[in-house]
Amino acid sequence: MSRIENYHGSNTVFLVGVLMSVVGFVFITFTLMALCYRSVVVHRNFSLCLRLVEKK
Repeated sequence: MSRIENYHGSNTVFLVGVLMSVVGFVFITFTLMALCYRSVVVHRNFSLCLRLVEKK
């Protein structure tokens, strides 16, 4: 019985780690999109967005 409990415990830790990684990736993506949008709309500066596109 303890083996099953340990398996579920480690599975939960793994799922929490995956969830935190996905949330962090989405947060960073939206942050970069917001910075790019602000630099174009407010400052009329296309260099930040063009640099990010050229690296890909």
